[in-house]
Amino acid sequence: MEIATVIEEHRIRIIKVVLLFYFSSIKERRLTEILSKSAQIINVQNAKLSVLEGYLLPFEVKRVYYIYDVPIESVRGFHAHKTLEQLLISLGGRIDVEMDDGQGKKNYYILDSPEKILYVGPSCWRTMTWKTPNTTLFVLASQQYNPSDYIRDYDEFIKFTAKER
Repeated sequence: MEIATVIEEHRIRIIKVVLLFYFSSIKERRLTEILSKSAQIINVQNAKLSVLEGYLLPFEVKRVYYIYDVPIESVRGFHAHKTLEQLLISLGGRIDVEMDDGQGKKNYYILDSPEKILYVGPSCWRTMTWKTPNTTLFVLASQQYNPSDYIRDYDEFIKFTAKER
């Protein structure tokens, strides 16, 4: 089979993926900014293959994990990180995410498609509510697990963000 035929059959196309960015390191831009990046979506034999190339990511990935088998309406998170950056992707199902900058601004996002990627930067308190069964949250992280990077007490988080001003 000729390569041109293979390409035509698989109908390769590029689409825009919305990345929701939290910029804690830039003090003037406290919580979120929406940017578009190109990701490659390849239709292959009645399926989609999503590709995120390293040069499109805002950090080098050092850790990957996923959370699943979470009961509907369960809330997880309740923490922030001092320096860690993450990309959150719902591989299936719906997760409602609340992000708090510690200075009175909260933003809300719905992750309900693998084509939506939520960037969570340092100094962002997050809670995530599982809204549908069989939901899997896939996480790309900028660092390996480090317990000392976590802020698990909300009052400590408020004090930490006040020092950053």
